[in-house]
Amino acid sequence: MLNCRKQKIILWGEAILIIGFTIMLCFNYDVWLDEAFTGIFIRSNFYDMIKATAMDVHPPLYYVLLKLFAMVFGYHIPVLKIFSVLPIAFLMSISMFWIYPKFGFKASFLFQLLLGTLPNSMIKNVEMRMYTWGMLFVFLTALCAYEIWKEDGEGIKFEIGFFTFGLAAAYTHYFALISVAVIYVLFVYWIVQGKKYKKLRKVFASMIGSVFGYLPWLPVFYNQTKTVAGGGWWYQEPILFRSIPSFLSWPAGGTDTAIIEELFLLIVISCFFGLLYRGCSKDKKAFFILQEAKEGNLSEIRTGLSCFLVYLFTILLGVILSKVLKPLYLSRYVFSACGLLYLGIGICANYLKKYVYILLCIFFIGVGIYSYPFVWMEEYEEPVLEEFQNLELFLERQGELSIASESDLWYWILKFYFPQYEVEVVTNISEEKIREGKIIFITETREEVWGGRMPWMRMNKIGSFEFKGKQTLYRLEWIE
Repeated sequence: MLNCRKQKIILWGEAILIIGFTIMLCFNYDVWLDEAFTGIFIRSNFYDMIKATAMDVHPPLYYVLLKLFAMVFGYHIPVLKIFSVLPIAFLMSISMFWIYPKFGFKASFLFQLLLGTLPNSMIKNVEMRMYTWGMLFVFLTALCAYEIWKEDGEGIKFEIGFFTFGLAAAYTHYFALISVAVIYVLFVYWIVQGKKYKKLRKVFASMIGSVFGYLPWLPVFYNQTKTVAGGGWWYQEPILFRSIPSFLSWPAGGTDTAIIEELFLLIVISCFFGLLYRGCSKDKKAFFILQEAKEGNLSEIRTGLSCFLVYLFTILLGVILSKVLKPLYLSRYVFSACGLLYLGIGICANYLKKYVYILLCIFFIGVGIYSYPFVWMEEYEEPVLEEFQNLELFLERQGELSIASESDLWYWILKFYFPQYEVEVVTNISEEKIREGKIIFITETREEVWGGRMPWMRMNKIGSFEFKGKQTLYRLEWIE
C-alpha cells in the first residue's frame, strides 16, 4: 500500500508528464478555420474584438483573456495554443490539492489520466479556442457547489466562487452555460432532498446575481439566437436521438479507431450504473466489477452521479435544442462538461475491484500511447511555416495585390496568415479590380467556383504550394 508521500509523488509525476507531452503539441503553425477566427479577432482592439464576437456565435470572455495574455507574451501561434493548456494545468493542481484530499488517490490519478490521454481531449487541450477554459469554469462552479453543500468551506468565498465561475462559464461558451444551469438544478435538488433549505438562499442569490451579471450580453445573445434560427454555414445534418451514444463517446474519438470509442462508452455507462447501484441498492451483493466489501459513501456517490448527470444532460439538452430550433449542436460542445465526467469516473474507481481499476488505468494509458502519434501528426502534419514563408516571399515579389479565396472558409484562413494583404472571396471581387490585374486567386477547386464567369476572365497559373492539399495560385486577368 502506497503511503501519502509516495502517492503525491506519483500524482505530481503524472501531472508533469501529461502537461509536458501536451505542451509539445503546441509548437506548430497549422490552424484550422475556428482557430483562424480566434487569431484574427484578438488582433483587433478590445471594442472591435467584442463587437466582432457579438456578430459570431460565441460569448467574448475567452477572447478578452487571450488578448491580454498575447499582449504580454506575443501574438504567436504556439503562445496562443499554450494559453489553452493553462486550464489543464489548473485542473491538475485541483486534482492534487482538492480531489486527492476529498476522494482519494485512485480518483485523482484516474482523473489526471483522462485529462491527458483521450485523443479528442488531447486535440482540444492545445486548440486556440475557448473549450478548455469553459471546462475549467464549469468544474470550478461544481467545486464551489460541493463545498457549499458539504459546508467544508469557511465564510462566503465559495458562494462568491459559485456565482463568479458560473458567470465566467456563461461568458465563455453557451454550452458551458448549459452545463452550469444543470449544476444549478442538481444543486437545488440535492438541497431539497437533504432538507437543507437554508442553503437555498445562497443558490437563489447566485442565480439572481448571474442573471444581472449576464444582462449586458442578453441582447447580443438574443440576436445570435435569431441568426442561428435563420440558418448558417455551421449547420450539419439533422441531429438524431440515436446519435447520443456517439456524443457520449466523443472524448475517445479522434483516431478513426471505433473500438476505443465503443469501449469508452461501455466504461461510462458501467461506471454510471455502478454508482447508481451502489447508491440505491441495500443489497450488499455487488457485480463482479464492484468491491463487495466497500461500504457506500452516500455523499461521495451522489457527487459522482451528479458529475455524470451534468455531462449527460449537456448532451441531451443540445440534442433537444437542435430539434426545437435547427441543428446547432456539435459533438465538441460537451467538452465543457468533460472535467466533471472524468471526476465521475474517478469517483467510481473507489468502488471498483482492484483488478478492474488496474485494467482501467492500463486501458487509458494504452489509449494515450496509441493516440498521441495520431494527434502529433495532425498538429505537425505539414511543414506549414516553411510553406507559408515561401508563399509570402513569392507574393511580395508580385508587388501590390489582393488575395482572393474560393470560399468563406478559406477567406478566414488566408486572412489569418496574411494580415498585411486585402483578402476577399473570389465571387465578390469587382470587375474593376480584375481589370487592374492585381488579384492572386488561391484555390484547390478552380472549376467549382467560377461557373458562368469564366468567359470574360482568364486565370494564369503562377505557382502552387502545399497546405491541406495542393493549392494553386492564379493571377486573374480581364479578357478584352
